[in-house]
Amino acid sequence: MNVMKYSRRLIPALAITIALTAYSGALLSASSAHHIGFSYVSGARNVWDWHEDNLFLDDELSGVPIGLSYRFAGLFDSGFRLDAGVGPLVLIIGDVEYYDVPIQFSIGYGFFSSSSFRPYARVGASFHINDGDYLVDETNAGVIGAIGFELGEPNDSVNFFMEASYDSTEVTFSTAESNEYFARRPSQEDILASDFMLTIGARF
Repeated sequence: MNVMKYSRRLIPALAITIALTAYSGALLSASSAHHIGFSYVSGARNVWDWHEDNLFLDDELSGVPIGLSYRFAGLFDSGFRLDAGVGPLVLIIGDVEYYDVPIQFSIGYGFFSSSSFRPYARVGASFHINDGDYLVDETNAGVIGAIGFELGEPNDSVNFFMEASYDSTEVTFSTAESNEYFARRPSQEDILASDFMLTIGARF
């Protein structure tokens, strides 16, 4: 790795450290919740399609673009919330290899905190730590926005949640990044790493 490559990883790491410091101070006065779920990631399907369209692969990439997500939320009496999370994790292995680990921080607002149906909205920043055979730029940043709801009595140990979100982070793929025999034609394209996502899981 050259200096530029290291700097692409260092800058997001510093930003994450600063954000964590700010979050930790605010969360001392908040209640907390954990969210674990599975996410449908439309961006992962777009990444697969690019590889299939531009490479001679021994086998077609197959599977369902679903990744595991985790999010911690600090909840305030006023309705405001601070969320920090990892995922959805994306991994492609086989003829080509690619992984993406998104880290996100957001501020939001929840409604009807004492109800069994509690909608919320949040907006923030996402940082993607990624690598791949044909990836040009590693570790990118973008904006994330989400709307969702939690279902269940607030005092129950486990609730259900569903969330729809959008991540603007782009990654660039190019066949020029590798001289492998299955490169079909010159191609370079910017692709939304996560794009639209739908997450379903448990909140506890």
